[in-house]
Amino acid sequence: YVSRLIVKDEYRRQGIGKKLVGFIVRNAQQEGYRELSIGVDLDNDPALRLYTQMGFDRIVHIGEDEYGRFVKLIKEL
Repeated sequence: YVSRLIVKDEYRRQGIGKKLVGFIVRNAQQEGYRELSIGVDLDNDPALRLYTQMGFDRIVHIGEDEYGRFVKLIKEL
């Protein structure tokens, strides 16, 4: 489970988040995991788009904590 991956403002829109998530997915696959989940704030549209484009296509939980509303998405590996 990856929770709220954050790229510093001045480094956004450079593909860093995509590279980090790709790295995590590849390593999870190499370790034999069958699925991976990621948490993202519901108001973070760019991250939600990225994660769904990368195959995190099933919602497993919608919740709220001290940082706001979030969703957990899952990807089959």
